[in-house]
Amino acid sequence: MIMMKRRKRSIFRNDFFGIKDKLFMWRITNSIKKRNHWMGKLLESMLNITVSISIPTTEEEAVKLEKVYESYQNLASEIEDDMKRMHEKIYDWRND
Repeated sequence: MIMMKRRKRSIFRNDFFGIKDKLFMWRITNSIKKRNHWMGKLLESMLNITVSISIPTTEEEAVKLEKVYESYQNLASEIEDDMKRMHEKIYDWRND
């Protein structure tokens, strides 16, 4: 038997319509949307924890509240850094 090589079939070989770029941009925007949704849910759960504790009565609740506050600050700074980076990209894109 003669083994024949199979040709790899790719939808991107002759990409006349820009399908590769569209698929790439769809993947990026989808991952950004998922990440933003995840961060929003995380912020919501942190706020729910702080509302349920409200004024700490025990040392244990005070420690939990401090941890939540620190993680909230870290997440907020991470979101702020992402927004600054996106603003810089948009600014660079407009100036090109």
